[in-house]
Amino acid sequence: MLRFDAVGEGLNALKVLVASENKKVGALLSFQHSSKKQCGTCFLFESKENEVAQLLKEYPGEKFNQGEFTLEEMPSALHLRQTALSAAAMVLEMEEVGHAEEFLIKGFASALLQVSDVGNVIIYLSHSPCTTSDRAPSNSLPGWPQSCTAKLSKLAGQYPKYSFIVSYYKKYGYLETIKDSREAANFLKNLVKDRSNIGFGEI
Repeated sequence: MLRFDAVGEGLNALKVLVASENKKVGALLSFQHSSKKQCGTCFLFESKENEVAQLLKEYPGEKFNQGEFTLEEMPSALHLRQTALSAAAMVLEMEEVGHAEEFLIKGFASALLQVSDVGNVIIYLSHSPCTTSDRAPSNSLPGWPQSCTAKLSKLAGQYPKYSFIVSYYKKYGYLETIKDSREAANFLKNLVKDRSNIGFGEI
């Protein structure tokens, strides 16, 4: 969790973070005071790939050379490689895995203690939150529902006196098939229609 004293700085850091890696996703947690005035203090969170992906990034020279194996040997070779990488990742100290929204949820209470007079919670996402319609919905927080959309809804439910506004720059996964921005936002809202204090929108 990185802290910034101006939302503009946080948003710039979010854009730089996402531009640095193709699959990197970021989430900026910010607040409005009860007077609707923007609170300068904000917090940036980033996604972390699975341990094997982290290991390959740490040791980029360990590439898989397909030319060393016949077509028949390929499935076994890939399985052995994956097993070896998984074992190595368990031994080496890899960073905790998760979506940016999951890290935001884990850091929310701590961030809230650093601000005062909160009325609204505004979350800026580089990509729309994943849903259960996506290929790999988030599932890294024990006791929390699958998908970041459902997790953010549960977070809003834990803090009913705040309004949660979730804004995203790009559509992700299933939402990419919905061209109209308003329709995409309504799709997310319908997934959590029983939660009155959360809304979604594309920037």
